[in-house]
Amino acid sequence: MINTIYPQVIEKVLNMCDQYTEGKCDAKKLQEITYRAEQSIVNFEEKDLRNFFMNIEGDIDSVRAMANGIDLGREEIPEIENREEILKIVHKIKTELINLQ
Repeated sequence: MINTIYPQVIEKVLNMCDQYTEGKCDAKKLQEITYRAEQSIVNFEEKDLRNFFMNIEGDIDSVRAMANGIDLGREEIPEIENREEILKIVHKIKTELINLQ
């Protein structure tokens, strides 16, 4: 059992990490789920978890933008991605969230 008041949010993110690792989703989808996770955490007691998801979402955005040579200010980012860097972020997510168990 995950030691947080948002276990469903964490499970969704971990599931999406597995899907990315298995090639079943792209970095954009992973970024979307981390953003939704961040937005769903509203309790002050979980501010560190919210900040973690906010930073992860930003990390994914940066990798996607850099992989495509695009300014971060642009809204649409092509689907070309740096898979190795995203996998490092996936590892970071899994390590952090598994430590909550």
